[in-house]
Amino acid sequence: MRHTPKQHTVLGILFFATSSKLQGVKTAMFKIDINNEKVRDIIGLLIGIITIPMAVSTLHWSNTTSETITMSINEANTYGFYQGKAVRKAMTQLRIYDLEMDLKINPPEKPEHLEVIKERMAKLRQAADTYESDPKTGEGKKELLEKAKAIEAKRDHMSTSSTYYGNAMILLQLSIILASTALTVRVGLLLVPAAAFMLFGLFVLMDAAMVFFPIPFF
Repeated sequence: MRHTPKQHTVLGILFFATSSKLQGVKTAMFKIDINNEKVRDIIGLLIGIITIPMAVSTLHWSNTTSETITMSINEANTYGFYQGKAVRKAMTQLRIYDLEMDLKINPPEKPEHLEVIKERMAKLRQAADTYESDPKTGEGKKELLEKAKAIEAKRDHMSTSSTYYGNAMILLQLSIILASTALTVRVGLLLVPAAAFMLFGLFVLMDAAMVFFPIPFF
């Protein structure tokens, strides 16, 4: 996925801001007394709070994954319907061609027979035009193709959201695991990557809703 210079600039700013924040967090972590009961209670509370956005990301990941599968099926069905209309139009045009050739090779002797054939050809041409475009029912080739492309675009967006929600869930889980491990083994330094995973996970979770900022390595 290519990014515009503006997006690269935003990425650089985010990286710099995150790096600066993490440096401050890292410095603060060295000052945290992991053996202090109040500190441990605060960290435990933060772990509990992190489970809320993790639960949200898990729920949305499940929903968007199901929606992506449903849309993929709808897209395939719509494209299949479109192909069916294309085949029927081609068969109708072939029938018109056969009738035209019959009129040239074996013109009917009676005028009423000629009128019947011409009426039949007119109906076939009308049917062929309907197969190409039918705004009334929305089931012409043109309308079906537009519908299929719209479903495809929505499916792609939903698939990206699903990926982001899944990654946010994993990042927040890692943050909880590291923070819990820090409390268990009483190593405050583990809170640094825990904080990094938490911040990045929250950013990805917020980005997953609208995908306003494509993340290059996802």
